[in-house]
Amino acid sequence: MKNKQAQSDMQPPLTGKGQFSKTLLFFCAVILVFATIIISTATKSVNIGQAGELPGFDFSSNVACINPECFDAYPEAFYTPDDFTDGLVTERPAVEDDGLAGYYTYRLTPELTEGTVYGLSGYSATYAQKVWVDGILLSSVGTPGKSLESTTPKSNYYTIYFTAGSGQTEIIIQRSGFVHANGGQLFPQYVGEQSLISELNDGIKFRGAVMVGSMLMASLFFFGIFLFFRQRRQFLYFPLSCLLITIRTLCVDHKLIMTLFPNLNWQLSLRLEYLATISFYIFFFMYVNLMFKRGMNKTVNICGLIFGCSYFVFVLLTPAVIYTQFLSYMQYGALIYVFTTVFLLARGMVKDKENRLPEHFLILFGIIGYTALQLIEFIRYSVNNLHQDLNLTQMGVMVFVFANTLALALNFTYTEKSLAEARQRERETEETTRLLAKDNAALDLVNQLKNDLIATISHEMRTPLTVMSNYAQLAAKAIQRGDYSDESLQRLGTIVREAKRLAELSSNFLHAFKEQASVRQKEPLSIGDLITHTAGVFKPIMDKKQNRQTLHLAADLPPVFGNTDELTQVLFNLLANADTHTKNGEIVISTEWRSESGEFAQISISDTGSGISPELLPHIFEKKRHDEKGTGYGLRICKEIIENHGGKITMENHQGKGAVVTFTVPFWKEER
Repeated sequence: MKNKQAQSDMQPPLTGKGQFSKTLLFFCAVILVFATIIISTATKSVNIGQAGELPGFDFSSNVACINPECFDAYPEAFYTPDDFTDGLVTERPAVEDDGLAGYYTYRLTPELTEGTVYGLSGYSATYAQKVWVDGILLSSVGTPGKSLESTTPKSNYYTIYFTAGSGQTEIIIQRSGFVHANGGQLFPQYVGEQSLISELNDGIKFRGAVMVGSMLMASLFFFGIFLFFRQRRQFLYFPLSCLLITIRTLCVDHKLIMTLFPNLNWQLSLRLEYLATISFYIFFFMYVNLMFKRGMNKTVNICGLIFGCSYFVFVLLTPAVIYTQFLSYMQYGALIYVFTTVFLLARGMVKDKENRLPEHFLILFGIIGYTALQLIEFIRYSVNNLHQDLNLTQMGVMVFVFANTLALALNFTYTEKSLAEARQRERETEETTRLLAKDNAALDLVNQLKNDLIATISHEMRTPLTVMSNYAQLAAKAIQRGDYSDESLQRLGTIVREAKRLAELSSNFLHAFKEQASVRQKEPLSIGDLITHTAGVFKPIMDKKQNRQTLHLAADLPPVFGNTDELTQVLFNLLANADTHTKNGEIVISTEWRSESGEFAQISISDTGSGISPELLPHIFEKKRHDEKGTGYGLRICKEIIENHGGKITMENHQGKGAVVTFTVPFWKEER
């Protein structure tokens, strides 16, 4: 019952019956909120299509959206207010602006109320522009020129304020467009009283901030999810798409990027706009391909990728006046690719109902909504009718973002459900495996301990058996000669003592799993006597290899605190190790005081043998680490015994030849 309850608690919130309808309602509510923001912050403007509509217009109640047809246009001429005042322009009548000339002068003379502060606002995507009002230069965006070389390009959304004088107000605009394949025409100019123009600009900035903020939050959110689910690349491609479309919007929509970076190079800003647009399409359709589980047409994908990457490289390598010539082809190609993809995906959803998911509808809705609104905006841009009251690009972006955000959320909940079920199955499998492996683990541990015990016993018994064998041979030779001296008796006594020590070793090994070494009995003992006795017992073994034995024992060393059998075992192992690596050489045993955090006796055993290889030396005390002359157990046992006594053991090579091993044992104190 508890497991069923746990599984029920793990059900994702968006996968139940009827949840898709709730998700769709939420999506509509979000779009409605944003649409409300756009409408409520928009300042209504009145379209003025002909100059004859300006007289009598109430600029105090409405903003006039003055179309280029209202201006007198002078192609291939730069006139200043002084030229008009001095009558130098009367010989050249104004003509309709057809956008074919490289540079223009525009003049408008509306009747405004004297002494009232007005605002003039416009989208100066004409790549260089100057604006005079009543003879005063109030705006200079770049430097208009009569040729490409004399033009300093720049574009911006500008606003200027001025106080109307008596009579007609004269507005003169110079512009040039050599740096762009389409020089364009003058965009609509907004004129109204200061409060109305300020309200218009505040609404534009507020809507832009809401949109950019929403896009960036979506990017950061899904980037964060991707950090935890690296294998789910849709959580990378979608936020990259959001980030790129945000950059593109900042570059295009009212040139908000120029507000953030006023000194941004125009060439860079335009190239950034194009590259962000191309990259957006590439990453977005990579994301769609993953969301539809690679159901997109492979040929269409490859063609679209080649098309996008080719234009991306072309924009990087060519100047603006060249790559902008192919803008319309890129836009038509993108539309064909989008429509083809939508058609193929929709057809696939109709045919394959079993794999059709709610997020697929949301993705298609987002693509269609964004494309439709962008298409309308493109048409408005083509006919030079960019009214600021209604920004369809922003609406299309928000439809796109929230539709795909909800699609990813739905996709993620399915993933969580699958993960929850997989975790439950994994826990059940682990429990079964744990129960099955419990006995096997115990058996493996016993086998490992058994193997270690056998190897240790084999190593530790070999030394006393060797001593007993050597002394037995010496005693046998003495008896054969009829020599019954004290020395012969001492040799027989050594055999007896080694036999007893061998029995003690066997007893210790049999109790190895019941008793820890730390609780074996320790007592005060003379380290000098222990060394002298052990070295004497080991001397016949050294004599076989013509090794000399030298003792340098400090006379004033106090008793140490330790276990006699264990320290004897350490000395035997170290002497055996030195003798193994030395032939016809010298083995020196020395003692001295060592003061650290307490008082210690330091014992060193050095030899003139072959030494230890540099590769093996750092690991010499590790289990089963040895050269061809050893087993790998003796030094490890020495380390365990010395550390159990509270001391330390080290080994190093002599600068000349051989090796030295040093260990410490604490002195005995009354308070112990």
